[in-house]
Amino acid sequence: MHKFDEKVRTFLPIIDSLKNEVERLKAIDLEKHFDKHQNILAEIFEKVSSVNSKLTNITNSLDGISQSINSLESSIITNFRETNQQISISNKSFFEQNELVKKEIITNRIILIIAFILVIAAMFFC
Repeated sequence: MHKFDEKVRTFLPIIDSLKNEVERLKAIDLEKHFDKHQNILAEIFEKVSSVNSKLTNITNSLDGISQSINSLESSIITNFRETNQQISISNKSFFEQNELVKKEIITNRIILIIAFILVIAAMFFC
């Protein structure tokens, strides 16, 4: 019996400690903590939703900018091609006019030489 009393005395502090721990756990309001964490989670989801909404707006803006850039690029390419065509036409016209001027110069030189020969011949025969 003495051994039994001794064992009981060793277990009494452990039992008291367990009772204190059980009382402490009973005092914890699990619903209050659950509600607190539930509110925190709700706020987190609200913030994530707000971030997603802002990212969607940014994506839409970037899509609009991309479409504008594509439109500008297309316009620039079209204008570049038209300008090149006009330059090519101008170059052809300039080349043709240049050739005509060269032919006129040659014709004028021939006329000038013939006139010079006629003047010399007239002076020689007169």
